[in-house]
Amino acid sequence: MDSSAPLNPFAAPQSELIQQPEPGAANGDPLPWSPVDALKFGWGVLRNEPTIALWFLLALAIPSVLSIIGTLVTFVGSKFGSREMAVAGAVVYLTNSLLVGPALLVWIGAGAARVSLLKARGQPAVFADIFRAPFWSSLGLGLPFALGALASACIYFTPCAILVLALHISQCVMTDRRAGPLRTLTTSWSLTAGHRLALLVFSILALGVAVGAALIGVVTCGVGLIASVPTAAALLSIATAFIYLSLSGERPTASSRAATRAPNPRS
Repeated sequence: MDSSAPLNPFAAPQSELIQQPEPGAANGDPLPWSPVDALKFGWGVLRNEPTIALWFLLALAIPSVLSIIGTLVTFVGSKFGSREMAVAGAVVYLTNSLLVGPALLVWIGAGAARVSLLKARGQPAVFADIFRAPFWSSLGLGLPFALGALASACIYFTPCAILVLALHISQCVMTDRRAGPLRTLTTSWSLTAGHRLALLVFSILALGVAVGAALIGVVTCGVGLIASVPTAAALLSIATAFIYLSLSGERPTASSRAATRAPNPRS
C-alpha cells in the first residue's frame, strides 16, 4: 500500500501505535509555583498531620542504630579489657558510618519522597511507605547527586551547583515514575529547565529552615533537635513534592484528617 495515500477517517484507531502514559507522567505544562508557596503547602500538611514528623524521626534514627551498638560494644570491651570486643565494636561502627548508614539514609530519603508525594496528592500514607522505595535505584541515584553536591561545596556557584539544582526533584521522579537512575537524571533535568532560579531561592530558604532547626537544638541544649530536625526534614520533603507535581503539570492537593485514616491503596 502506498504510504502517501490519505488516511481513512472511518478506519479504526491504530491503538497499537499509541503509547500509553506511564505512571506519574506529566499531565501537561508546568503549573505556576513559588518557593514560598511550596513551604506554605508543606507546613499546612504538617500542621494537619504532625505524625508525619514522627515518622521521619523514627526513620532517620534507623541508620544510626548499628553505630550506637558498635559504640556500646567498644565501650564494654574497653571497660572489661576485651581487646577483641573493642575491635569488633569499632569495626561495626566504622562499617555502618562509611557504608551501611549512608546507604540506608539514601534509601530512606527516597521513601520519604514517596510519602511526601502521597500527601501532596491528598492520598493516605502509612509509616511503612517510607521503606517501599526501590533500594538499588535509590543507591544508583544517590551517588551522582552526592558527587555533585561535594563538587559544588568545593567550587561555589559552578555548573556543578546547577546540576544539584536540576536534580533537586530527582527522588520524586524516581519513586513516582519508577525510573532507573539514568532516566531519573534526564527527566529531572528536563522538568527543572527554566525553573532553576526559583529552585535556587527555594534552596536558600530550605537552608534557612535547616539552620533554624539547628538553632532550636542549641537553645534547648540539644533536646529540641528531636522535634525540630524531623519537622524540618518533613516540611522540606513535602515542599519538594509540591514543586515536582507543579513542574509535572499536576496540581498538589492537601488531604484532610479523615482521608489519612483510609486504607492505603496498592500502587
